[in-house]
Order: sequence, then C-alpha cells, then structure tokens
Amino acid sequence: MATYNAHYDDQSRYQQPAPYQSSTHLVDYPLPDDPDRKAYSLEEEYEIEPRRNPYTHNTAPPHVVYDSSSPPVYPPMRKSSQASSIDVSDIIDSYDDHEPSSLPDRKTDVVVTLPPPTRRAFWRSFIPASLACRLYLLVALLETFVDVAIEVELWFRVHNASKAAPTSGLNGDRLPIYIFLFGLAHAYQFILAVDAVRSRNMLQIVFLAIFNALFIGYSVLQISEVQSALPAGTPGLVSIPINIVLLLVPIVIAVAEVAYLLLSWKIHTEFGWDNYKLLGADRRIKKMFLHFQVFECLLKFDVYFWIGFSVQFIFLSLDASDIEYPLTIAALPISLLLLLEGHLAARFENVWLMASFMVGTLAACVYFAYKLVRILMERSEPSFLSVWKSLVGFSSACIALIILTFVMACIVFFNFGKGLKRHWQKSKRTVDPSTSRRVEGDPNFRNPNRMSIE
Repeated sequence: MATYNAHYDDQSRYQQPAPYQSSTHLVDYPLPDDPDRKAYSLEEEYEIEPRRNPYTHNTAPPHVVYDSSSPPVYPPMRKSSQASSIDVSDIIDSYDDHEPSSLPDRKTDVVVTLPPPTRRAFWRSFIPASLACRLYLLVALLETFVDVAIEVELWFRVHNASKAAPTSGLNGDRLPIYIFLFGLAHAYQFILAVDAVRSRNMLQIVFLAIFNALFIGYSVLQISEVQSALPAGTPGLVSIPINIVLLLVPIVIAVAEVAYLLLSWKIHTEFGWDNYKLLGADRRIKKMFLHFQVFECLLKFDVYFWIGFSVQFIFLSLDASDIEYPLTIAALPISLLLLLEGHLAARFENVWLMASFMVGTLAACVYFAYKLVRILMERSEPSFLSVWKSLVGFSSACIALIILTFVMACIVFFNFGKGLKRHWQKSKRTVDPSTSRRVEGDPNFRNPNRMSIE
C-alpha cells in the first residue's frame, strides 16, 4: 500500500486539509518519528504549487499530481474497522498508562430499595413515634376503658332492677339506650383519636377536645337520672355504691380533658412541621387543605349524631307496626353511604359525586327538620313524653351539622382543580411509623448522600 503527495493547482479552492488521525496508526512496529504512536503530522507531506489568480478565465478543475516516490506515511492497519475510527485497545492502553492512585475518585450512587409493605408494618403505622402522640392515645384509651366499664356496670344494674320490679315504673328501655349511646360516644372518640394521630389532623384533635368536654355535661345529667331510677341497693358486677360509680364518670372525663389540652400544644408543633413538609409554603394550598380538613371533621361527627338520633327514634318512640319504623331503619344506612360519598368526592375531586352529595345533604336537612317538627308537636304523647328533650337535642345538632357540612361542601367544591389534588399526588409518600419520616416516593430519601432538614 502506497500513499501519494498531492499537488493542487488552485490553492484558494482547495485548502490544506487538517491532520487526520485514524486507527491505522495502531501498527505492530514503531515509527522512528513517533515512537509513542500517538499522532502524525501531515504538514510536511503536502507540497502545494504557488497560488494562481482566481480571476482568470481558466475554469478547468485543478490539476492534481501524485508523487509516489516518498514512502507511505500511514502503515497498514492492524485491524480494519468500518464502524468507527476508534479502537477499543486504544482506550484500554490509555487506562494502562495511569496509576490507580491517579484515577479520579468516583463514588458509586447507592440506591436504597425498600421491602414491600407487610401487614405488620400496616398495623405499626397506628402506633406513632412521637411521645406526645403516644401519651395522647394512652389517655384516650384509658378514658374509654374506664368509662365503658362503668357504663356496662350501670347497664347491668338497670337490667337487674327492671327484672326485680317490672311494675315499679322504671323505664327499662330508655336508660339502656342512653347508656349504650354514651358508651358508643367514648368508643367512637377513641377511633377518631387514632385516626387524627395517624392522619396528622390537628383540627380533628381540637374537635375531639370539644366533643370530650360535652361528655362532662352529659355525665352530670346521667347522675340525676340513674339515681332517681335505680334503688339504692341494686346489685351489679361490683359491690361499689351507685353514687361512687356515677361520680367516677365526670371525674375521669375532666382529668382526660386536662391531659388533652396539655398535650395538644406539643402535638400542634409536630403536626405543623409535618404538614409543612407535605404542603410546602404555598398559602393557597394550605387554605384549601384547611377547608378539606374541616369538611372531613364535620363528616366524621355527622356519623355519630345521625346514628344517635336514629337509634333513639327507632327504639324509644316508634312502634314496630308503624309504617315509619322500617323507613327510619332504612334511612340510617343510606345516610351513612351519603357521608361516605362526600368523603370520596372531596378526596378525589369528583364533580358529579360532590354534586349528588350536596343534593343528598339538602334532602337530609329536610328529613331531620320534619322529625324535629313532629317531636315538638307530639311531645305530650306517651311515645315522646319521656324522650322528647333528648330527641330535640340530637335532631337540632344534626340540622346544625348538616348546614355546616353543606357550606363546607360548597367551598371544597369550588376548590376543585386549583392544585390541591395535584399537590397530593406530587407529594405522595409512605410514612415509616418508627421514625415518622418519608422513605418512599421522595427523591430526597432515595439518595442517602443527599442532605435534608428534617
């Protein structure tokens, strides 16, 4: 194989080419001019004729003369390649020329792969890592356990008294229903407390403190009703006098209320920081999230008051032969499904679900208003004579909550499509119950070398 020196007649049209390097310099023997076999210069190999005048009338192509007297500049290729002019051995040799200590320090990115969630991790998510939250749930659990135990003791005493003297005028149906509703209120309060801690809802904790304060007034009224209905020596599960048993209920509730108020401030600081990490500093997003939390709290308290009114109206006022009896029973699960529909509509920002929920809310308001008017008109009847005050209180509370729920539903409805749902999807995370930190779905926690303020 030979190479030739080219002589160009028209230097203005054909410029001197740049030195070209290809894989042909990888030869089995070294060249005397380039022992390292790295680069070659072609400037000395080209002999260009003197420049001619470009404005001449000679338009013939330049005459190229090849000189084959000189030895070839490029030796034969060791291995021809049509795909690329870079040989892999050149890259390997370049790394062999360096010492290991001179190579740059390249850190390997560590990707943390979390195990799939298990049932044990799900149950552990209900146990908070914060000491204040654990104390809050412990107080709620102790209050629920003690008060429900006392209500069970009262129910046994009322049942024994009604069996011992069935014609003594003791209302054996009314007091058990009130005792059941009071125990249900404590159990439902504990469920809401667990839900508030797990969902980091500070507003729900405030509502629970108000709800617990109402128990004190109810327990005081219970003392007078039970003492006037039960004889002094009525037996029960324990031999404690009835006066001491009744007095324990408001004392336990008052002590728990003080503990709730003391722990609320510490919990407020923790939940505020967690919500800031979730929502950011956008005030518009925070305001919409506050509206959503108020709406959710109203739905949860609607559940108890709707159940409480329906249970009293069905078992204390209506007769099984009355046509309104099965209708009232059927209205209870329908109303609970309506509240579930409102929750799903607000959470997923479904326009049609929210519209149907608001229509159903107006229908529920009309339903409770009809019940209230009927109770007031028939309060002197035997079926309402002893229970009309309690029914009026529950029905009025239901109507007030329904109006507030409808107003908040309208506000939440107008917030649809303004970024809250998109922000939730962007900030979706999985909370590690042992540390209460985001460990999945956030790139800040996928890279352990990245620093973040927690």
